[in-house]
Amino acid sequence: MFPKKNRISTGFKAILRSGTKIKTTYCLLIVKENYCPYSRFGIITTKKIGNAVIRNKVRRFIRSILREYITSIPSGFDIVIIPSQFIPDWKRIDKNEFKTVLLDALKSI
Repeated sequence: MFPKKNRISTGFKAILRSGTKIKTTYCLLIVKENYCPYSRFGIITTKKIGNAVIRNKVRRFIRSILREYITSIPSGFDIVIIPSQFIPDWKRIDKNEFKTVLLDALKSI
């Protein structure tokens, strides 16, 4: 489970509306400063990615990356991660490349 303090539970619309967008190969990151000593994360998976099983696999994979590298991600931001609709074939995607691209984008904030 991802720590509760690091989750965005409300305010998704405000972040989506006024956050800075960072586009990568596999996902879109929307970043907004939150003035807290820690960063908070939210993951939005749309039906364009696939059925519920695939969407949950994608969410679990992203959460595992965040959990593992939470200390190397800059603090003080609300970050919404939206996986790209162009990765519907989740079984064929290179997971290590996805992880590298996501971490590079998170560290560049």
